[in-house]
Amino acid sequence: MAGSNDDKVFASMVFNNDFPKWKRNRKFVTKILMSKKYHLGFINSVQKIFKESEKQWDDSDVTTLDFSKWVAWYKAEITISTVIGQPLLYDSESYDSIAKAAADYLAMFAFLVFLPKFIGTLFMLFGYDTVKKRSVFLNGTMRSIIKKRRDEIKNGSPANFNLLDLLIVTNSSQDSEEYIEGEEPMDDQEIESNLAESTAASIETISTSLCFLVYNVAKNPSVLEKMRAEILKVLGSDTNSTITYEDIESCRYIDAVVKETLRHSNPAPYNLRVLDDYEKVGNHNWTPGTWFWPDHHKVMNHTDYWKEPSKFDPDRFISEELGGTGEINKVCKNGYIPFGGGLRLCPGRNIALIELKLLVILLYRKYDVDLASKNGQIKYSYRSTNQVHELMVKISQK
Repeated sequence: MAGSNDDKVFASMVFNNDFPKWKRNRKFVTKILMSKKYHLGFINSVQKIFKESEKQWDDSDVTTLDFSKWVAWYKAEITISTVIGQPLLYDSESYDSIAKAAADYLAMFAFLVFLPKFIGTLFMLFGYDTVKKRSVFLNGTMRSIIKKRRDEIKNGSPANFNLLDLLIVTNSSQDSEEYIEGEEPMDDQEIESNLAESTAASIETISTSLCFLVYNVAKNPSVLEKMRAEILKVLGSDTNSTITYEDIESCRYIDAVVKETLRHSNPAPYNLRVLDDYEKVGNHNWTPGTWFWPDHHKVMNHTDYWKEPSKFDPDRFISEELGGTGEINKVCKNGYIPFGGGLRLCPGRNIALIELKLLVILLYRKYDVDLASKNGQIKYSYRSTNQVHELMVKISQK
């Protein structure tokens, strides 16, 4: 890739090949995202935002919309609330703008990775400043928010349960609950790069996953029937009740639907790996520093590892004792890798699963979601992640 790891745009985790810096970033971000307290605060925030956003559907019998646009806007609001804790932009279309900026931010990485290095170098020299000025993730907006929030916390404002506040306070005191042995607190530049990457990646991958889930459920009525039965069993008939962490954990079939979506239609089909030593694979000798992009989608949809892989079948993730096929327990090692694997296993995997399951419950316990036309298709393209750009649906109250 053009540029160096000193450039803050590459200095967080996904594209950072400086192992000590990457390891430090991962320690901080993982500590927070794996926290039960963060999960509980996150669950409450998601439900509060959903209740506000669903009002537009309650005012009419049937709402026809492009679900990909709605979910990107909605997910942008959730992410800004739970990652940054305050607005990035203040115009009337701010969340639409942030969702688009997230897509462009991640696409920039794909542009730099797949082009010849000399073209990427030219872009960094002559084109990056233009992109930087237009991107809310690169133009200094986040840096200003971080500085302001750091000053507020220093002057006595309590830290809230969003990623920004928790990155600021982690290791600010050895008495803090988030203390990480042997690490200095993060500076503003480190926090900025991690917030930008976490925000953009979260918006894109969750939005895409939910679009594919909605599409596949619409194509498989029996899956919807089982989901509805489980929601009724776990949560009862009150479609406005508060959903708890325990409720989400009890929804085993919805967990299976989410996991099958991530197998069948993974939002991030490729995952960067870099050799740190000489390696021989087949008849080829590879040198340290060689970049590989394993194709996770092909692995998780290969007939050598999965029975009828093109079929959308959540029962793969349900044990035989509970009425499923238990196929996941028979798959070879690394046959199911929706979040990557090894050292670079996605640090946000648990919160991603919680969010997707929660959104499924919120959506399907109260609404019917059908394709706008019988033969409607989901339209998407690859730009560092699979990005859905059209999914027309009809939404109505059950």
